[in-house]
Amino acid sequence: MEIEQHPLVVRFSCRRCGWQWRESFELVRWSDYDGDDFEAYFHRGVPVPSPALGRRCAACGGLRVDWTDVAFLPRRRAVTEWPAGPAGSAQPVRPEPKAPTLRWLTRAAHQRQPMTRRFP
Repeated sequence: MEIEQHPLVVRFSCRRCGWQWRESFELVRWSDYDGDDFEAYFHRGVPVPSPALGRRCAACGGLRVDWTDVAFLPRRRAVTEWPAGPAGSAQPVRPEPKAPTLRWLTRAAHQRQPMTRRFP
C-alpha cells in the first residue's frame, strides 16, 4: 500500500458577490491491495469533504462558488512602475476599484434567502 501526501491550495470565488478567498488542504492519496484508489482531504488536521463538492460563500452565503487549484493559475508579473501621479506628489496614485452596478440584477427578498427543501 502506497500513501502520498500533497499540500493543496484552492482559490474559491463567489459568482454572486465576487468575493475570493484561498484555503489550504492536505491531500492524502492511497490505493489498497485490490488496486482501488482513495483520496482524503484534511484542513488543519481535520478531515473535510472535497473542495469540488462545493462551498458556501462566507460573505453573502451564496452557493454559486467556483474553485480552482492555485497550481494551475498563471503567475502574475511583478509591477515595476507605478502610473504617474499629479505633479509634485511623492506617492503613487492607485485607481479606486469600481463597485459593480447591475440594478436590473438585484434579487427580490424571497430570492436572497432561498428555502432549501430536502426530500427523503
